[in-house]
Amino acid sequence: MKQYKWLNKRLISGVLVSAILAVTATVGLSTSPIVVASNPPPNTEWEKTYGGSDFEFADSVRQTADGGYIIAATTLSYGAGAYDLYVIKADALGNTEWEKTYGGSGYDYARSVEQTTDGGYIIAGSTNSYGVSTDAYLVKADALGNTEWEKTYGGSSYDYAYSVKQTADGGYIIAGDTGSYGAGLSDVYLVKTDALGNIEWEKTYGDSVYEHGRSVQQTTDGGYIIAGDTNSYDVYGDVYLVKTDASGNIEWENTYGGSGYDYARSVEQTTDGGYIIAGDSGSYDVNGDIYLIKTDALGNIEWEQPIDGGTWDDGFSVQQTTDGGYIVAGDTGCNDVNGDAYLVKTDASGNIEWEKTIGGSDYDCARSVQQTTDGGYIIAGDSASYGAAEGDVYLAKVSPWINTPAGSDVTVSLESADVTFQDVLESGTTTMTTSTENPAEPTPSDFYVIGENFIEITTTADYSGLITLGIEYDESQVENEESLRLFHWNGSEWEDVTTSVDTVENIVYGEVDSLSPFFIGEPAVLPVADAGGPYLVQVD
Repeated sequence: MKQYKWLNKRLISGVLVSAILAVTATVGLSTSPIVVASNPPPNTEWEKTYGGSDFEFADSVRQTADGGYIIAATTLSYGAGAYDLYVIKADALGNTEWEKTYGGSGYDYARSVEQTTDGGYIIAGSTNSYGVSTDAYLVKADALGNTEWEKTYGGSSYDYAYSVKQTADGGYIIAGDTGSYGAGLSDVYLVKTDALGNIEWEKTYGDSVYEHGRSVQQTTDGGYIIAGDTNSYDVYGDVYLVKTDASGNIEWENTYGGSGYDYARSVEQTTDGGYIIAGDSGSYDVNGDIYLIKTDALGNIEWEQPIDGGTWDDGFSVQQTTDGGYIVAGDTGCNDVNGDAYLVKTDASGNIEWEKTIGGSDYDCARSVQQTTDGGYIIAGDSASYGAAEGDVYLAKVSPWINTPAGSDVTVSLESADVTFQDVLESGTTTMTTSTENPAEPTPSDFYVIGENFIEITTTADYSGLITLGIEYDESQVENEESLRLFHWNGSEWEDVTTSVDTVENIVYGEVDSLSPFFIGEPAVLPVADAGGPYLVQVD
């Protein structure tokens, strides 16, 4: 088994980005006032709480096909037992359409929910109301929350479900823990069912001590990716990632982390076929940080990023966003000793674009996040600051992020490029990603692509006029800095758009009338320096 230890902060991109206000004389811009977008976090549109006179908390939220939301929570206020599954259907503004409880006379918890292709819902969690011990618990409900069927899974010891997804064949994949089966005291537990919840197969993963499964997703090849943690290989615990085929057989497994504790709470396959993982780490900061890991398709680390809100921080949920970056939800003690819900947006390389805390004077937490169809975000968790009791289900809607305001000479300072628009007619969001894959026609044969990196800059803003940008290069990858050129794909060919090269700050400047792929190039045949003559040459 491969193991990766904390923390190799290596540079993965040959093209760096710096905060460059592209207004120097060498660029040729006017000296009129500049509007600089400083990446403030988006606004909270609305927030809601749900619950009764006792304690409630949510672990999962998803936007539904009608634009509303489905929330999986646990309640002590309602239901038949001590704790019960508590599922809330809200409209697009968070107003309750219906709420249901599921479970028996014991302790029942909801951890994950998804809308199914028939318009109903699948809910996963655990129960000790049925059977001889705690079991994984699966409930299928119709579009109004009425129970269609319910199933339990497990053996004579404890078994839990933390994540469920509907699979391409109409069945379900469930990930959690088991103390009933496997090689150790606790193992990752993966169950595949048909559309009626009947077991098709079940598998365990792990070694001699403790393993936990927290998140599962079906991958594009029909297999599954499971994230959790293990302390079979590190006494404090490491992030544990398992890739299986369609039958649950292991294709590979990896661990990640350092000398402290490291846990994974959430995993998702990314558009490049790799994986993004979010969790917690005590390896970098004794108080604990959010731990974000990006791997390739084989689980090899591409980058890893601790996110430190200032004190203690936990990461519970991650999703790739439409711009190729990531949104992470958790909690932090940075602004409030009791803790706030914490939302962090990063670019495709894990660099923070903005961060936001949400909550009041008491403890508030975001345990689940999803980007919504309007480009904003929905988060769910629990709040002791608001509501009717010591803790209620908490739902908050966050606006889409806008980093390109309307105005003249608007400079957007991204992590990987600074872009100045002559006129922004309608505000929007400008983003950048890098890739080693050429997105257009072959590059000019007489130029190398520095770092083999192609730069894609896009915006949702409505703009007019010329655009000026400055991109920093890594001088260690360059032979002759003065010969560098900035190329832009104009729709039919790679065009040289260079206006100047700053060899002191290591910046190549350019000017274009539209945004599309770029690369920094160096001539394949370097110019020959003047030998300085004249010289006396003997002629026979």
